[in-house]
Amino acid sequence: MLHEIDVVLPSPWWTPLTYSFETPLQEGLRVLVPLGKGIRIGFSWKSSACLDPSRTEKSLRNLISVLDQTPCLTEDLWRTVQWLGAALPFGIGQVLKAACPSALLNGQEVKPAETTPSISRQGGTPSFCYYPRESDRFRMYTEAIEKNEKGTLVLFPDRERLKSFYETLPAGLRESSCVWPVGGGDRLWETWQAVRRFERKIVLGTSGAVFAPLGVLSLVIVEEEADPGHQMPLFPRLSARSVAAKRASYSGASLILGGTFPSSRVLLSSAVIASELPKGRVFFVQSPSLSRSGDPSFYSSREIPLSRKLLDETRRCLKDGRNALWLLDRKGYAGELHCLECGRTILCGRCGGRTRWHFEKKSGECLSCGEEIPWPEVCPFCRSPLLEARQLGLESTYQAALDHFKEEKQVFLLAEFAS
Repeated sequence: MLHEIDVVLPSPWWTPLTYSFETPLQEGLRVLVPLGKGIRIGFSWKSSACLDPSRTEKSLRNLISVLDQTPCLTEDLWRTVQWLGAALPFGIGQVLKAACPSALLNGQEVKPAETTPSISRQGGTPSFCYYPRESDRFRMYTEAIEKNEKGTLVLFPDRERLKSFYETLPAGLRESSCVWPVGGGDRLWETWQAVRRFERKIVLGTSGAVFAPLGVLSLVIVEEEADPGHQMPLFPRLSARSVAAKRASYSGASLILGGTFPSSRVLLSSAVIASELPKGRVFFVQSPSLSRSGDPSFYSSREIPLSRKLLDETRRCLKDGRNALWLLDRKGYAGELHCLECGRTILCGRCGGRTRWHFEKKSGECLSCGEEIPWPEVCPFCRSPLLEARQLGLESTYQAALDHFKEEKQVFLLAEFAS
């Protein structure tokens, strides 16, 4: 009996394509299929017995061959890819293209993994590691990794902090760890295979490392989870923190969220942290965007929009003779420059990573590779001057605070956290 096999192509296809094959297939196998006049490599998805043989013979093309004995992606990673495909507007195919090395998508041979991990349907409650000193957090991360005998994934918002943590690791942990490469090429393919063979059980990296094929993932750590550097270049508005948390839940791994201060999302969603907040003294407000131009010189500090609630609560606090502390989990002047004409975000030209923009330097800094980018006068894609600064940072907020509360004469910015 022939079976209908849904195949997902690693490209921007909205829906899977259906082919016929003599046997049902396990999900996640690479298969060779005809498409138009050519041949493509896809991934098997759903299989079902064909109830109407005449339909199969007349309307479905035959699947050519199966390239793998077992799925290339681990079960938790495959389920994470499916979740992303359902959550994002361009489907599972585009997610597979971003998650897999090009060599894998081109049909390079992959040997079956030696271990087949058991997958838990639900991960545990996340734990938290929020300390102002980086050394304290790194020490606790290291202790957690030393206790974990299986796969560990550690995500950082930028390469600088990744390097700092790697240098603090004991020699024994360094030998079993690897730094996930930025970009593609042979180095990524070699690292991908080494991790899949479990030759390296500890993976350190930025947002792209969330797709590392660790066979037995049992610990996930996200350092500075509030930092916008975790935003994924290929999936705007999506943080690697969210993907890592979902993957941890699928694999049953322990999840540790850490940083100097928790993000507002973690503060509001975690009953553990929220229960410790002093009632009536902590307020959450949303910062708007600069809606007319990305050029900071276009604005006076008074024109930088601030929440009315933020201003009112601050004035009430100062009137009572108390101090007000503004906490913002974004450094620099702005976290994003967005073109209002073509709708694209200006990213790093070297690696495609997210960029933090600075007022004093009149430049941007890539959060993935550290590349310095001059502040653009026009959009590099459509040449439009209509750029919008989004995700206001500490630099712009400080300038606005100086103007709104200049009569106080005591408005301070902690410089070590500003840029």
